[in-house]
Amino acid sequence: MMSFCRSRFGLVLAALVLTGCATAPPGAVGPDPWSRLTANLTADQVRALLGAPAEVRPMKSSQGPAEIWIYRRTIPGGTSLVATRTFERPATNPLTGQQTTVLEPDYSQETRTVKQELQLLMYAGKLVTWKSGNRTERSYE
Repeated sequence: MMSFCRSRFGLVLAALVLTGCATAPPGAVGPDPWSRLTANLTADQVRALLGAPAEVRPMKSSQGPAEIWIYRRTIPGGTSLVATRTFERPATNPLTGQQTTVLEPDYSQETRTVKQELQLLMYAGKLVTWKSGNRTERSYE
């Protein structure tokens, strides 16, 4: 009975650890701080969670001071071989024996990088709302 409880506890602990890691971007330790944002955080709380913004854009508002805080990060997206062009290769038709050419793909290594941007609407020193977007950049060798 005690063995069953220990193994059950181990499974629950493993599930919790894996769930926590699922929200983190590659290379990060612990949960992704972007996913821990909540409305009404103060400016100091946001800075403690995310650090200083990469850019601050003031906004005109009749209700009081407002700003857009912008955070950026880069996440490796992986590599793969992809066909980037084709070339003609001499070939012989196996049925007729005639010389001909065939198109064959030429492969290059594609490296993908994901650029992420997070924009926070700060109004009167508090977080009101936020949005994020991704852009994938590709390079070939």
